Amino acid sequence: MTEKNKAKGTTGGVIATVGSIILVNALTAACPLCLVAVSASAGLSKYLGVDDTITGTWLGAIAVTIIFMIISAFDKKGKQFPGRNLLITLSVFTAFLIPLTLTGLVGNPQNVISYSIPWGIDKLLFGMAVGSITFVIFSNIHNLLKQKNNGKSFFPFQKVVLPVAGLLLTSIILYFIYK
Repeated sequence: MTEKNKAKGTTGGVIATVGSIILVNALTAACPLCLVAVSASAGLSKYLGVDDTITGTWLGAIAVTIIFMIISAFDKKGKQFPGRNLLITLSVFTAFLIPLTLTGLVGNPQNVISYSIPWGIDKLLFGMAVGSITFVIFSNIHNLLKQKNNGKSFFPFQKVVLPVAGLLLTSIILYFIYK
């Protein structure tokens, strides 16, 4: 990773973290602590030169957290309209992808996974997809466990610990695949 890309990644991580903190104050819906934890981890991983698949994993989780928070805020205000969740999802991912593309962090032909695919898959985008799916899966595991325990978590901060643990596990797996 060049110093220029490292600086871009650091700036992007800082912007994501600050933006997340602002969103936490504006939308006290889903899980603000998750958002801050995931944001800080993404910024730190990029700064430390961690592979973009891993950084993308955390960015994908940030995006899903923001989506959950916005949907929850709309639900609390009783705002329903056709395609609402899809529109929110597309808007949030677009808001992430535009700056990542403009700074050259996405779309760099040297930053692709191309073992068996001739056109390659951008590492950051692949990581974002993996992180988004991981976050949703582990959030659903939390919800299932809570249902089985009469609406109560089995341990304090379960809602935070499970998704973050899932992301850490995914990051470790990706590290060994792409190191």
